[in-house]
Amino acid sequence: MISNLGGITSMTAALITIAGVAALSNDLSHMVYYSANPLESEKRLELERKYGQWAVKSAIAVCPLGDIECIEREAKRLSEVRLKRR
Repeated sequence: MISNLGGITSMTAALITIAGVAALSNDLSHMVYYSANPLESEKRLELERKYGQWAVKSAIAVCPLGDIECIEREAKRLSEVRLKRR
């Protein structure tokens, strides 16, 4: 029984360490994502009102980081294409 106690303790410590690293990674990934957002909230809301949330999100994913003209041009194009298909 005592020999199993050491293994259980080691396994518990390893699992707690893994859970801690996973929690930190999650927090860091959110900080990196939101700090890399190329649009100010006002500009993003303006574009979403014009072209729709889907078009703006898709344009952000496609365009280079920080290229606001590309985001606006792509969002407009995506919105027009989507409306023509209806």
